[in-house]
Amino acid sequence: MKGKAYLLLLLVVVLAFWQVSFLQNGIKWDFVDAFLPSRYFFSESVLNNQFPLWNPYLLYGTPIYADLVSVFNPEFWIVGNMFGYSNITLQFMFLLYVFTAGVTFFFFLKEFNAEYKLSLGLSVAYMLSGFSIGNAQHLAFVCGYAIVPFVLTSYFKFIRELNKPHLIRVAIALFVMIYASYPGLTIILGYFLLCIFVYYLIVNRTDKSFLKRVFIYHAVLVLMVVLSSTVLIIAWFQGSSFLGRYSGLSINLAHRHSFTLKSVLSFLLPMATGNDTSYFETDVSMSNGYWGVISVILFLFALLKKAKSRESYLILFFGVFSFLASLGNQFFLREFLYHYAPLMDMFQYPAIFRAFTIFSLLAFVGINFRVNNLAWRDKKRLIFLAGLVVSFLVLLIFYASSHLEEFVFFNAGKSFTEEVLSATRFDSIVLQGTGQVFILLTFIFITWKLKTIRHYSAALLFLFILDGMVSTQLSTRYTVLSEDNPVAFFKYLRSAPKGFPIPELNPIEENSDRNAQNEFIWMNNNVFPKKITFDGKVAFKLDGYTYLADNHPGLLEAIKKEAVVYFSDDVRENSSVENFTANTIFLSSSDYKKIEADNLRSGKNDQLAIRNFSPQKIEIETTTNHPQLLAYQQNYYHGWKVYVDGKEQDLLQSNFAHMAVWVPSGEHTIFFEYRNPLIKYAFGFSYLVFFILIAFSIHYFVIQHPERKKKLAIALFSGLVVFLLGSCLNRYFYQKNVKGLIPEIIEKTDDWRKKYGADIRILLSTQQEQLKELVPADTAFFVDDKTNLSELAHFLVQSESLRLAFVWQGGSVSDDIIELIYSFYPGIIEQKQTSSSGILLLEKNGDKQHYAVSRDFEPGSEEWARDNGRIKTDSVTGNHTYFYDTEDSWGTTVEIPVTEEWNSPAKIAVLSDFMFEEKMVETLLVITTDRDGKTHSYQVSKIDKFARRPGEWARAAFCIRLDSGLQEGDLIKIYFWNLNKARFQIDNLKVKLIDSE
Repeated sequence: MKGKAYLLLLLVVVLAFWQVSFLQNGIKWDFVDAFLPSRYFFSESVLNNQFPLWNPYLLYGTPIYADLVSVFNPEFWIVGNMFGYSNITLQFMFLLYVFTAGVTFFFFLKEFNAEYKLSLGLSVAYMLSGFSIGNAQHLAFVCGYAIVPFVLTSYFKFIRELNKPHLIRVAIALFVMIYASYPGLTIILGYFLLCIFVYYLIVNRTDKSFLKRVFIYHAVLVLMVVLSSTVLIIAWFQGSSFLGRYSGLSINLAHRHSFTLKSVLSFLLPMATGNDTSYFETDVSMSNGYWGVISVILFLFALLKKAKSRESYLILFFGVFSFLASLGNQFFLREFLYHYAPLMDMFQYPAIFRAFTIFSLLAFVGINFRVNNLAWRDKKRLIFLAGLVVSFLVLLIFYASSHLEEFVFFNAGKSFTEEVLSATRFDSIVLQGTGQVFILLTFIFITWKLKTIRHYSAALLFLFILDGMVSTQLSTRYTVLSEDNPVAFFKYLRSAPKGFPIPELNPIEENSDRNAQNEFIWMNNNVFPKKITFDGKVAFKLDGYTYLADNHPGLLEAIKKEAVVYFSDDVRENSSVENFTANTIFLSSSDYKKIEADNLRSGKNDQLAIRNFSPQKIEIETTTNHPQLLAYQQNYYHGWKVYVDGKEQDLLQSNFAHMAVWVPSGEHTIFFEYRNPLIKYAFGFSYLVFFILIAFSIHYFVIQHPERKKKLAIALFSGLVVFLLGSCLNRYFYQKNVKGLIPEIIEKTDDWRKKYGADIRILLSTQQEQLKELVPADTAFFVDDKTNLSELAHFLVQSESLRLAFVWQGGSVSDDIIELIYSFYPGIIEQKQTSSSGILLLEKNGDKQHYAVSRDFEPGSEEWARDNGRIKTDSVTGNHTYFYDTEDSWGTTVEIPVTEEWNSPAKIAVLSDFMFEEKMVETLLVITTDRDGKTHSYQVSKIDKFARRPGEWARAAFCIRLDSGLQEGDLIKIYFWNLNKARFQIDNLKVKLIDSE
């Protein structure tokens, strides 16, 4: 029976979230912007044999281990080693956690002898509740929510029987909860366990033997938890000096995002809370508290009868307590807990208390409601209660209908998703309210008509499943499903640089989240292309960075103009922060006294180069004629050390947040290195305790079930083999992806150099210094859709060779780059590409590219006749160009109507030569599609990223994919938007329609 129950729960999860299960949609918001970057960095670390201690790609570097929901989670080590983290891996982890929630709640109800089919139905309600749906983006929330029933089941068994097997199991359950869940949920759960403990003390207050045993066993349990949490305790102490958050949050943050009184509407109509945050006065992810409309009826029924278990009143009490705490500043309890209950000032989001409300209300139903004992009088009471709720819903529907101007659903020309996202709460009340009335009327019918317990239980289970799946589908578009294609996102991650490439010495401000944005994510973007940056969103910011940003924002903006490592001879004490430049470094008085600031002097021959890089170590070679201060734009933190020529030197805290070292004149090798052996040892110790607990648990299981010893041994051995095999295969495919076409690149470029001699130029794009030494390239620099595009454009403009070989390794090459190269070298001789490397051999005199539109602005062109006042003539060459002045926001527009004969292309590429006359500023090339007089699609590209300097001609390329397709009557428009009123010229504006990949 258990196997069928698991299969049913799994099937319900897969179908309820079918868009996620079958990779039709991704999961939105923090799921990909916060949780994916941290896990992706983790798997990159372990696959490159790095213990994940420091992430250099966010907020000038963060101690990833100090985020207590991070690298110590068992999930990280299993998934990171066996599969590696991607958006798809994480989506399946979400589904697994939702499924786990159902399984653990089912086991909890089994502990209280709840009926089988009712337990299954309530487990469906639990795993598809408003907490799972509303907080789908918060993976740690869903994980903790799934573990809560497991911990409570283990603890009830433990405190009832007080024996060693149950002691071990509850210790294991607490280990998983502490390491995998959001800390706020763990803290609340701790108070729940405390309530149970006190309850049993009161009930058994006269039993001295029980009291003695309960205190001894709990003392051992506390010791086990402390020992297994050693690494977290040490991480907390290490971080407390650098993280103000560890000392507690402000009351305003503690009240942030409550489950408001208005959100109680979600108990019946969760869809109504999905699109009106101003009315519900909280974040949309925190306003859904749904636990099933059938569950509400059964709860009211159980509440009116005598409970079958006294513990259920305790559970109900904590549920009501959690509900009142979830109201935040709308009730006094959350603030009272903040001031007087230990650790209750350490987390945000009062709405997370609703997880325990949902658990407690459903548990109360499961413990006290019995289908087997329903008399006709009980059924009449159920029908009466259902009728009351139906009447209430009908009144709500009529009220909502009176506030509707036009019902948004069931209108032709719009998809259901579009209707859902444009619906008001009144539309949602009418739609879902009608559905809930139907479900409740069905409930009334089966309660009235079905006489046999078996049929009634089965029908009730069916209604639970129907209710859960329908409510899930009605709400997922608000808080679960994104419009991103998860398969395309996965391909983007596959093409991202692997390992830890040497950082570019460009201004660090260029590595902003905004510049690194793509179609899938908008925060923490630089973790994937592996670029050190100053911004990002994580659970905490180091105090040094916070102080710099809050108190000296001008200095922060100034130092962004420097590279990740840079020299300075302008060093001052930080007692007066004023009149500084990007090169200025401020030190504390004690650090300032350690250096000879008067001897610092820059020279035109000063050089530095990064030779090796990893998250925890950077090797820099320097050459200077005078002493300099070398700054490393990573946060100053416990564990960093610096060495000059192998000898440890004083690590200075520069500009309140970063690190610096005094470097003497001459040639030197500098290492900045992060070491934290105590964390590694503590991690090993904590997991050793955990594995010992697992071993004891297996030992006691075998004693209790000797007949299962062989099956257990086979299962454990199989699990170990699968883990090792999966880890080996994952590493094999990872290294294969890293290697890419490197052997072919080396072989072919050498052959081409010998074959074509001076008739070929070879351009290598890579961040691997070793590959640069092996490939006979004319020039080598890393290029992707965000990096060195101006260098690429300049290289192509200057290139006069008959052939070009463009080879790349360790990154993605966008359509823009490919089309830019084709515009200079249209003839394809040879090409090959993998997810992260490729080969292109091209020639200038090959087949010319076919352009649907070509504007050269010469006499006779369309612009010459219509807008010749905007056309300039070069006095030397006589060439004509179209110009934009400081008064011109807009100019010439290319319009392409889509006709019946149109062969719908897969992509559109736009190319244009351009030149900024005085200064380079952000200027946009725009491609829109109009349909029925309205803008159907709108996409832009910044052409300034292709320019090196003013007064120099460059070429921009912009390629868009027409995933949504074109229709007859659509109008494609292409134009420039002079956003910042620059003076620039364009020429040779061309449009290319590409029929296939």
